[in-house]
Amino acid sequence: MTYQVYLSAHAQRDLDRCSDKIAKQILADCARLADDPIPDGKRIKKLQGMRVPCIDCERETIESFSHDQEPESTSCAC
Repeated sequence: MTYQVYLSAHAQRDLDRCSDKIAKQILADCARLADDPIPDGKRIKKLQGMRVPCIDCERETIESFSHDQEPESTSCAC
């Protein structure tokens, strides 16, 4: 399964300010994240204080919106 990696406008501006060599490395790392969003490696690390989103919770929210229903507040064990 391939995921999509999006850069915020701020991240895009920062990338534009980087040298070509660094920008290519960052874009290559983003491409690797699209293939494996939870990689093992030294160059890509989980941010401190961040958690991996619960895919089931995201799916329920998306399904609620796609059926034009009010999103239900569900508590998740994640």
